[in-house]
Amino acid sequence: MVYITTLDKTPLEEHKFKNCTVYVKRLDLCSPFPGSNIAKTIGFYKHLLKVKERGIRNIGVVDTLISRSGWAISYLCEKLGLKCYEFYPKKRNQINFNQLMCKSFGAEIIPQTDARYSIRYARAKKHMSDIPNSYMIPYLNLVEENAIEIEKAVYQLLNQIRCNTIILSVGSGASLAGVVRGISQSDKMSDKMNIEVIGVLVDKNVNINMRMKKIQYLISYFNFQRLPKIKLVNYGYNYVQPELTPTPFPCDIYYDRKAWKFLVDNIDKLKEPILFLNLGGEWNEHGLRNGLRGDGIVNENEIISFLKSKGIDYA
Repeated sequence: MVYITTLDKTPLEEHKFKNCTVYVKRLDLCSPFPGSNIAKTIGFYKHLLKVKERGIRNIGVVDTLISRSGWAISYLCEKLGLKCYEFYPKKRNQINFNQLMCKSFGAEIIPQTDARYSIRYARAKKHMSDIPNSYMIPYLNLVEENAIEIEKAVYQLLNQIRCNTIILSVGSGASLAGVVRGISQSDKMSDKMNIEVIGVLVDKNVNINMRMKKIQYLISYFNFQRLPKIKLVNYGYNYVQPELTPTPFPCDIYYDRKAWKFLVDNIDKLKEPILFLNLGGEWNEHGLRNGLRGDGIVNENEIISFLKSKGIDYA
């Protein structure tokens, strides 16, 4: 059985910050450990179900140094009876925690020495083309199902609470596209058009215009008459640079916490109530160490025991 839940059923927390109301949607809890603790998991699940129906049995996915998409895909592949091939950038002899988790679900992990994602993706795609009944997860792991699942969650939220600002981190842009679609689909849509959607880029080197085009492409599946205000913010982060601003909930130090930092710094300028979408839990290349909280449920001894049961040493 796949241990995931739809995004609309994840917890909604309410916090007070400088007398402002901040709702936090814990989308990360759609897939707690041993799942990868990221909101993309449910979208990947829906995507893989469609792929499996086509007779595909081998799935390729390209990870970055800090992404957990490979972990999510390998977890789902094991549950669906598929074989995962996870391509990752090798920087040192020891593989990191994400790759250990991929191995625990039977994935074949394949190191790559090239630095550029585009080159690594092309080589991974070539590798998979030599394997029968194979399929590559799209470039940047950008699947429409991720936007659709965020859309459903936001649609449900906005019929439950009132908010004037929505903040989230932006990598590929699928989640932000889902937010916009959810707002535009919501009941009493005219009342929602004043919501400002703020996406904080996790990588300063991303071209804002190009990223916005990707977002608009994912939005354009529907012919919306009106769209809410969308703002992309470059806060000056390198992609692999962690943000350690304290949060009252487990929060991804490479993605979501960069958006939380923006919220903290600009709380006096933002229209409340504020909705913060927490897309991932708190892990790094060492897993649940150095004071990190993971999904806020599992502890390190349980992780050690899980990996040991799979024949993997996490000492």
